[in-house]
Amino acid sequence: MCLCNAGASVFAAATSHKALIAELQALRAAGADHVGLHFRRNLRPLDETFLENAEHVLPVFSSFTASGDCTAR
Repeated sequence: MCLCNAGASVFAAATSHKALIAELQALRAAGADHVGLHFRRNLRPLDETFLENAEHVLPVFSSFTASGDCTAR
């Protein structure tokens, strides 16, 4: 998995969803507003990885309300 902060740096890690959330929160606090996740070297089945991230990571960083309107951070 690769985390890229505004194209300026690359951070690669094999991590749990809890550590990924912490890293993404740190990147957001540092001013990053775009992060790319790459799963090329993922050792787990991709469907498991995507499901875990959908259940645990995405809700933490959702930028939409239930009505679909964007909200400020």
